Amino acid sequence: MNNIKNFYTQKFISAFNINLYYHVIFIFLFTLASCIILAAIPGYFSNDELEIIDSLSKNGLSESIWSFSGMRHNAFFRPLGYQFLELTIFYGKLPFMAHCLNVIIHGLVCIGVYVLIKELSDQRRAVAAACIFAVSPLAAFSVGWVVAIYDILVTGFIVLALISVLRIAVTGSKLWLGVLVLATTGAILSKETWIILPLFIFTLSLTQHGRERRIIFFSSIALGFIALLYLCIRLPGLTSIGLGQSGGYGLSIGKNVFNNLIAYISFPFSPLTIEVIGFESQASIINFVVPLMILFSALIAGIYATSLRAVALGAIFFIGYLLPVIFITKHESQYLYGAGVPFSMLIAVLVCDLKRILNRVVGVILCAILVAHTLVIDINLYITGQCQTSILNSLNTLFPNSINTTSSRFPLIPIAPNQDTRWWILARAIHNNKNSSDARGLVVFTEKKNDAQLIFNQQCLIERVKKEN
Repeated sequence: MNNIKNFYTQKFISAFNINLYYHVIFIFLFTLASCIILAAIPGYFSNDELEIIDSLSKNGLSESIWSFSGMRHNAFFRPLGYQFLELTIFYGKLPFMAHCLNVIIHGLVCIGVYVLIKELSDQRRAVAAACIFAVSPLAAFSVGWVVAIYDILVTGFIVLALISVLRIAVTGSKLWLGVLVLATTGAILSKETWIILPLFIFTLSLTQHGRERRIIFFSSIALGFIALLYLCIRLPGLTSIGLGQSGGYGLSIGKNVFNNLIAYISFPFSPLTIEVIGFESQASIINFVVPLMILFSALIAGIYATSLRAVALGAIFFIGYLLPVIFITKHESQYLYGAGVPFSMLIAVLVCDLKRILNRVVGVILCAILVAHTLVIDINLYITGQCQTSILNSLNTLFPNSINTTSSRFPLIPIAPNQDTRWWILARAIHNNKNSSDARGLVVFTEKKNDAQLIFNQQCLIERVKKEN
């Protein structure tokens, strides 16, 4: 009898593993398919990528980004992410290569989300959460903006670290301990926001019992000491951010924190771009109050569908991921990538509520809104990349002999935007272009049309100003 029981037990385990592989493959392919617009973007989003191209053309690949001095004194210490960025742009040459790398890594993170949620809940919710995260507006901007690879990498490593801690607690495996060390190291080298990892692990310990709780709790303490050591080492560099000396970023408390929270929490269901959400914006209050009401209603429905503890866990992780950026004076879309993981889990709770059809209907409607929002973001990113590429091509056509020249040797040629143009794409494309070795280094943006020798038209092309006789 025991032999028969063991036989069917083994059959069940084998079937489960097969389903696991199928789910992993499905989630990865689903992510690639859902991000096809982002992978096909025919250009970049801003001047950040263009500045890296300028640096690579002059200096080659960076070596100093891995130094201890850089870790201590640089405002941003993200050597792993920056190395990914450099290698992609340096060897890929085309924007398509860089965008594809972001999409592929996003797909791997989605697989990690599936494994993590499966550890915390069940397989059905895990698949739903991973698919929702794949198409979430909270993730879309980071996947479409090549420079946001930092956020994708650090989130992936945090998810892997959480999976490792849970597996260590259950199995006690040294292999998983090694994975935890590697994941934590990868997160440290990807972006400063990794410091919330000890808080997440501590939160996980509250969901466990007995031996598992003790192991996870002491893991959070150990990583907490590592985080404190990291902050002590990074203090000079992080201080420069607080003083507003790094890319216009600064730290502020009070009203700024509240405004950031409103922007981040209401963004998923808001028709506005995240940069204009808040009480100081000119937009109607309905554009962020209504999304807040939708989100809180979904949370209440989720509590009714499962338990307060399950929803509280998702809410704590969502707010917790924003803690490192909530005091920054800018609120930007890429900061929401990691917060999209617990957000997707909360929506999956509704979609997978088999007992209450109303919750499933609400969940499906919310998913439809999220997908529509994501589609708008994807299309806008595509148009932006397309427009920037047209700008650069038309500049190089106007000044074909400008290669290997620098703006310091020539007077800058002013460009004025025509009416109804996407002038901000032009402004970002040629922003901080003094080190450019191509035509970007010869031009400057101006709003004074009378002084302009070039004009930027509605087709994202730059033309010479026609002088009247």
